[in-house]
Amino acid sequence: MKKRIFIAINFPKKEILTAKLAQMMNEIKQLPMRWVKPEILHLTLSFLGEIEENDLAKVKKIVEKIASLYPPFVINLSGIGIFPDFKKPRILWIGAQEETGTLIKLQENLRQELVAAGFTLEEKKYQPHITIGRIKEKLFSSGIKTIQQFCQKYSQANFGESFIESIDVMESMLLSNGPVYRVLETIPLTLPSPTRGKD
Repeated sequence: MKKRIFIAINFPKKEILTAKLAQMMNEIKQLPMRWVKPEILHLTLSFLGEIEENDLAKVKKIVEKIASLYPPFVINLSGIGIFPDFKKPRILWIGAQEETGTLIKLQENLRQELVAAGFTLEEKKYQPHITIGRIKEKLFSSGIKTIQQFCQKYSQANFGESFIESIDVMESMLLSNGPVYRVLETIPLTLPSPTRGKD
């Protein structure tokens, strides 16, 4: 039996993020948006798609190996953007920044290990983000102008920061009323943080 699997970071506290999003959603309520439910907001590290259930143990071992190489870190959430572009906007997202480079290195290391183990992953540059909404249909010029103005207004918006101590192996189940995500295993980042100085 196959499962739809991805590896992600879930945020321990979403109150600031969801409160700000609730206020912003009203500004573009006229657009055909399907908003992501606040409780399932996450940052994807790697999407594997459908894999055999027997391969799950292999995925978990890889994630455990990678998690042991990195310390906990802080992610700053800021800015609103669109994928793929404003000509054909489809995905509305919040940016995720991490100052030390740990997030990008962890994601690339994870990707390399998964590919080496035989898993097929998308070939595209990783851009850390949280998907907050999807545009359900083609926008006309007025709709495109509205989404451009919205993104420009919130291009520097600050949605707070989160201290990340673990990564999750997750299952995605596509239901008629939207996706449901289930955490299969939470794996802590176990490398001790570098000391900042000595007494």
